[in-house]
Amino acid sequence: MRAETTSFLKKTTLLDIMAFFFIYAIAGWGIEFTYRSVVDRQIINPGFFSGPYLPIYGFSALIIVTIYHIMDFNIIYTVILGTLMITLLEYITGSIAQSYMGMQLWDYTDQKYHINGLISLRYTIYWAALLLIFLKYMHPAIVNLVAGITHQQKVTFCMLILGLIILESLSATSFYSNLKSISLAVQTTSKSYIQN
Repeated sequence: MRAETTSFLKKTTLLDIMAFFFIYAIAGWGIEFTYRSVVDRQIINPGFFSGPYLPIYGFSALIIVTIYHIMDFNIIYTVILGTLMITLLEYITGSIAQSYMGMQLWDYTDQKYHINGLISLRYTIYWAALLLIFLKYMHPAIVNLVAGITHQQKVTFCMLILGLIILESLSATSFYSNLKSISLAVQTTSKSYIQN
């Protein structure tokens, strides 16, 4: 492993990792928001949250950056592995959202080569191109950005975004719990009405 690789991994603190996570989550939301709004010709919030962040991008970017540094900055292998990982993650996330939450976050059934409308060859190619741009240009710029801000600024930024996500998660959990209770009440009332 090259010296700059181990140097980066050793110098990166937990606070830096949190900052990277939230920056990538916000940047991912921005990319999805722009793309989907332009394609659908209307304003579309691409995520489960109402805030401007998609945690799936934060997790994916951190995993890819770690692979990139462990593989001594081999961009080709990282893009191949990262593309496979993101495609798998997209499939798992889409399946969970459909099966357990009754939500369809995206639908690729209109694409020529797709699997259950959750992943498609076209979007897998998009992921590969996006990863190449991310590793060559975006990640180095974000590393410099995070290195250039103070400890207190990182803490403030991370706590603000984390607080918003926690508040939204709690309200979403409460909302879905209430929705389930209402649905069960309606079903019970309907059954008793039909029996009478």
